[in-house]
Amino acid sequence: MNEASYQDHRISCSPRRCLLATHIPYSLLPASVTSSGCKIVYVYRETKDVFVSNWHYMKKLRPKQLPSFPIEDAFGLFCKGVSPFVPIWDHVSSLENPDKFLFLTYEDMKTDPVVCLTKLAKFLDKPFCLEEETQGAL
Repeated sequence: MNEASYQDHRISCSPRRCLLATHIPYSLLPASVTSSGCKIVYVYRETKDVFVSNWHYMKKLRPKQLPSFPIEDAFGLFCKGVSPFVPIWDHVSSLENPDKFLFLTYEDMKTDPVVCLTKLAKFLDKPFCLEEETQGAL
């Protein structure tokens, strides 16, 4: 994709039915998303899980002829924001309007999906009615 076609790219969808899933930090999203007033659901991993997962992943990519990379050294770099994916702190700290964001952890979604689904429904202004809750729709 050349630069011109990238700049011309637009996210098009119905105003009420748009879903975009990405690993891109908020600060790198196009203005068509950030200025739209849309609500954003931010699903993230607990920081320790991000670190451990990243360390294991990087170990697999590391050439065998190189010496091992101790987890303590990796942790020091991670805390300083040195990461192949961008400092983790930049993702959340760049958010300017907390009212349009719902933060859910992956771990909470796994351990208590009903609570997370209820939060999501309320955030999207589509809360479950009492009948749905009592009849086990969740």
